[in-house]
Amino acid sequence: MKRTLYLTVMVACALLLGSCNKERQAERLREKIQFVSLDDVTPHGLSGVDAVVTLANHTRHNITLEGATLTLNYRDNSVAMLQLRDEVLLPKRFEGQLSISTRMKIYDPLSAVGVWARIRNNNVENMTVSVEAQVKAGPVRKNISIEKMELQKFLSKFALSTEEVERI
Repeated sequence: MKRTLYLTVMVACALLLGSCNKERQAERLREKIQFVSLDDVTPHGLSGVDAVVTLANHTRHNITLEGATLTLNYRDNSVAMLQLRDEVLLPKRFEGQLSISTRMKIYDPLSAVGVWARIRNNNVENMTVSVEAQVKAGPVRKNISIEKMELQKFLSKFALSTEEVERI
């Protein structure tokens, strides 16, 4: 009886420690996947944008961006949306350039012109970005959702500035 109780306590402790380790493991994975730079942006009028980015994946898993939607909002109104055209595969132990192709939808053309002018003047107040993405890392699928993050904060996560966005 004591032996069974002892084994049960040991298994419970191992499960608790394992759940703590999972958070640490997720953090280590985030550190091993890096956005290095935005190298080239090719707009296709109002239909979409192609971008060449430099990424690094120092994990032992292929990472696939299966779908993604980015929405630019101004004062809680959707202005424009970029949607991933094709899956993007980031191979394991990879460091290099990848091409990403998106399609664009503009909800309100007059607001889009005004917002673009504000970005050119480096006035990004009241602008937010929402992101929905589906990612597969090895055998695990994960949905990522970012709701109304300030544009300046979103750009800084990718080491970008409004001047670099203005180039587009």
